[in-house]
Amino acid sequence: MENKIFLKDVLEQIDSTYPNGEPMRFDVEVFTFNRNNKEGGKLNFYRDAKKLVSTSPGRKLTLEEKAMQKNKFRKSPNHYENRTRNIETTEGRKIKINILFIRMFNGQKVIY
Repeated sequence: MENKIFLKDVLEQIDSTYPNGEPMRFDVEVFTFNRNNKEGGKLNFYRDAKKLVSTSPGRKLTLEEKAMQKNKFRKSPNHYENRTRNIETTEGRKIKINILFIRMFNGQKVIY
């Protein structure tokens, strides 16, 4: 059972941070799926990814950034309801993954 991990533990590790507030890095293997046209099934591997946070901890927004955020209408992502998480790759790409399609996490097979 050493090479298996429960989804609950995966989500705890994804949400965890280092003592300085920076999100922890992880390797994840996840299947793709598009609900609109029911396509997917491609297996993607993201090495050294991290959970995407809205602003880096400790960084203060400028007055311009605060004003832009107030004027911007933004839909709530409802990550927990939709079972999704946003991750950022080492290249800086922002990707939305469905937690039910995670196959491997840090070299361990995910079980539900």
